[in-house]
Amino acid sequence: MNCKPGDLAFIVASRRPDAAHLIGHVVSVVNIEPECTPGDPVWITSTSFTTLDGTPIGWFDTSLRPIRYSDGEDEMLRITGKPKETVREIIKEQNHVPI
Repeated sequence: MNCKPGDLAFIVASRRPDAAHLIGHVVSVVNIEPECTPGDPVWITSTSFTTLDGTPIGWFDTSLRPIRYSDGEDEMLRITGKPKETVREIIKEQNHVPI
């Protein structure tokens, strides 16, 4: 996921043509929409934008880019661990004796 609750994020895309004018706005990410489709969560934001017909807009995670001082923790790196920098580190970790 790109965002987490409490992030400020730029709107970078919209799947709805009637909400495309909101690209570039900054929103505060509040919570995941409880009835969202698995795979691409929909965020509820503190800024309540609506479509031209008055429907509230939730934002897909892929449509938002968080504004942070750093890139944050990569979830896959947290799960699998950081890649090894050199062959020596791999050998050292596996306690192999070089030939």
